[in-house]
Amino acid sequence: MDIWTGYRQKWDEMAISAFLGIFSSFFAWQLDAVPVQVGYRAGLKALVVGNLYDPACSYTWSNHMRESLPDSVMIVWQGVGHCLSQGGDYPGSGMKPCLDLLARYWRTGELPVDGFTC
Repeated sequence: MDIWTGYRQKWDEMAISAFLGIFSSFFAWQLDAVPVQVGYRAGLKALVVGNLYDPACSYTWSNHMRESLPDSVMIVWQGVGHCLSQGGDYPGSGMKPCLDLLARYWRTGELPVDGFTC
């Protein structure tokens, strides 16, 4: 409760729902969680997007996904947020170059340079 009280005092109504959504998932974790080994998928030309400061999916997870898809590429947005979308492109976010690459990928299937960072 102390975490909740401190968060509410600092942020008030601004991001309480995000806090509750993320924090509530902690109670679904098993005590001794064991990751599932899914292996690697060669031949899948995927575009992995890693947000450096993602509150829901850590950047480490993005790297693991990239490693498990050896024929994919990853672009990195050095911003705060869970998604790379037009709605999150706030002034000064630096998201635009990544959004352009993502749009091109959806239109043409052309993968950008692996490791592109915006």
